[in-house]
Amino acid sequence: MTLVACLRTLKEQNNGSDYLLEDGTGTICGHLWANDKNGGAEWTRTVREGEWVRVYGVLKTMNANRYLQVNSMRKVEDGNELTFHFLNTIVAHLLNTGYNAKSTTGHTSTTIPVAAYGADKSLSAIHQACQALYRQCTSPSGLHVHSVVQALRGRYTETDVRSAVLWLMNEGYLYQTIDNDHAKSTD
Repeated sequence: MTLVACLRTLKEQNNGSDYLLEDGTGTICGHLWANDKNGGAEWTRTVREGEWVRVYGVLKTMNANRYLQVNSMRKVEDGNELTFHFLNTIVAHLLNTGYNAKSTTGHTSTTIPVAAYGADKSLSAIHQACQALYRQCTSPSGLHVHSVVQALRGRYTETDVRSAVLWLMNEGYLYQTIDNDHAKSTD
């Protein structure tokens, strides 16, 4: 995932660096593991507290707490990037809540369905089937990929289901929870 946020705190630890990121809608902790940091990431020495940054990472859960495993981070140089982030956040919220946008121009009123923005419309049948199962899951640890394979047995092969789940994770529809095989829906 990627987000634009203000870097509120930065703490160097033995096992890496901890970050507190805030974008106006809430805060999330981020962590860069020491072995990732030693890989020569130049940006670890250039970001400072109080700066707006673009962060790239993976949403993880440890001890029932969500955090962002930071892969890279850079300072936001253009204020338009911040505006774009806020607008993108609004659109994502509207899409994920099923809200219908209404606009009035003159004497005519137009309702634009969420599907017009592409919500789930671009997903194939197997992706939709997998996503539906993850959306139904209420367990804090998420759904194990084997459970998805079992539920879709007869309709899709195990290889196809695992590939679809991996694609959904890479595209941000799912996030990993307690291990690489458990995930939850992002909406």
